[in-house]
Amino acid sequence: MKIKPRLILTALGLLLAVSVFGEGEQYQTREEPNTHQHKYSNLQTYLEDDPIRLVDLEDRILKVYVRGGDLDVRDIDLSTVLVQGKIPPYTAARIEGNQLVTDVFIFRFLAAWRPICEDIQGTYSISFDLKNEEHITLYGELHLDYVQGDVNLDGLVNGDDIAFFEDYLYNSGPGSMLEEALNVNCDRYLNLDDLELLKQLVAEAEESEPNREKQGYGDPPTYLEQNPIVLKDLTDRILRVYVRGTNFDIHDIDLSTVVTQGKIPPYTEARIEGDRMVTDVFIFRFLSAWRPIEDDVHSRYTVEFDLNSGEHIVLDGTVNVKIYPGDLNFEEDDCEMLFMLLELAEQGVIDIDVEELERMLEEAGCYEEEEPPYRRRDRDGKPFTYLEEDPVTLVNLPEKLLKVYVRRADYALKDIVLESVLINGKIPPHTEAWIEEDRLITDVLLMRFMTFCRPIEQDVHAGYSVSFDLTNGEHVDLYGEVNIEYIEGDLNLDGTVNIEDIVFIIDYLHHSGPSCVLEEMLDVDNDGIICDRDILAVTQIVY
Repeated sequence: MKIKPRLILTALGLLLAVSVFGEGEQYQTREEPNTHQHKYSNLQTYLEDDPIRLVDLEDRILKVYVRGGDLDVRDIDLSTVLVQGKIPPYTAARIEGNQLVTDVFIFRFLAAWRPICEDIQGTYSISFDLKNEEHITLYGELHLDYVQGDVNLDGLVNGDDIAFFEDYLYNSGPGSMLEEALNVNCDRYLNLDDLELLKQLVAEAEESEPNREKQGYGDPPTYLEQNPIVLKDLTDRILRVYVRGTNFDIHDIDLSTVVTQGKIPPYTEARIEGDRMVTDVFIFRFLSAWRPIEDDVHSRYTVEFDLNSGEHIVLDGTVNVKIYPGDLNFEEDDCEMLFMLLELAEQGVIDIDVEELERMLEEAGCYEEEEPPYRRRDRDGKPFTYLEEDPVTLVNLPEKLLKVYVRRADYALKDIVLESVLINGKIPPHTEAWIEEDRLITDVLLMRFMTFCRPIEQDVHAGYSVSFDLTNGEHVDLYGEVNIEYIEGDLNLDGTVNIEDIVFIIDYLHHSGPSCVLEEMLDVDNDGIICDRDILAVTQIVY
């Protein structure tokens, strides 16, 4: 039986130690030598990242290369390429110069070594057929860096990890992308011992490197446009972050590599202004590390980037947040603020009851003046932005791409700055946005698009946003409607509920089979526990 740990730990006052990995067989690192016999010398495979760092795992793609040596890589039948003997490429394998290039979702690639609780030195395989029908399997080296205590997988061990862990345990916050990362002491049980060890690791990290300003990159090396941040100023929504340098030339920064808090890309492209670099972030994303905010915050944030020399720089600065308890005194003329909060609540960005906000909007008479933005239409009743699918079906996950369309409003499509397009205020297109006839088209990974409504336990009816800049500097926000169709019991996400779903959950519970991409769907009877009762629940749906 596999148990959702945060539900049990909360219910019993955190007195129980719960196994999060079950008693199944431990995955072992493959140590197969490159023994497959073929006649081609210097034929080898290697990875884009070596070592692999466990950051940005949600939709990360890993490139796998094959260098031909004496083999002409153009003789490879690209449709036969497999990684680890079973993983097809995320996109079609291709030839680039004298190399074969394919790519895989890093989650699928790492599955053979889960649970990951230490550095890994092992091997992986890539196989393919030649056009003469000869089959070749190659083995390459794999190295993975494991950072104990990095539960939020941002590459750092700091107070953010403690906040992430406590939010998971006490507030039903999101789990780690690698569930085993929460098992800090690697004893296969998730309990308060892990939290205590995590606090020790953070204290040791802060003691050994309490302030990265000591690296000599400036004093202070980074600072905020507004400090303290006052929460009553949230209507601005954009926060500027500054970087000054003394031991490096500010013009040597590779602006395309700038991230804040180890994961947040700039809202607009980072830029150099005089003797400092300037980047900006959505204030809601920036503040997420300290949510829920119940008291004034005195903490630190990070900004990191690469220099043109290849050197990686991580700087940290001070952040202070000032709150005014009880500052929710909305009046009748606050419709714009209420509609903004409704939009954010529907996207899951803030934890405010949607029905309560709608009640406040109705009592204030806001609906008579303005409707929620995702219901707005042009004169013909057509939306300005809409999705390829309506409703969206939960099939072909996690690789499924969702196209988002934008129709011309009071601007010309050719005036849109394509590289500025964002979905839901933070998700860049999976591929570059493009113009096709009378509409702009962009696409996102459906898994990233759905994060605002996870866990999915019923049909979803909500709104989404598309934003972009125009060449004249104007910023445009559009809102569309999203409907997601939930099929109870469809555990393998093939669009139907049948005996295969029964086999799927039995295999998961009793034979160490794969989990559902949307793990919450395995809890079919919605009792907070994934166990044999869910097998019965699926069976009752099927029959």
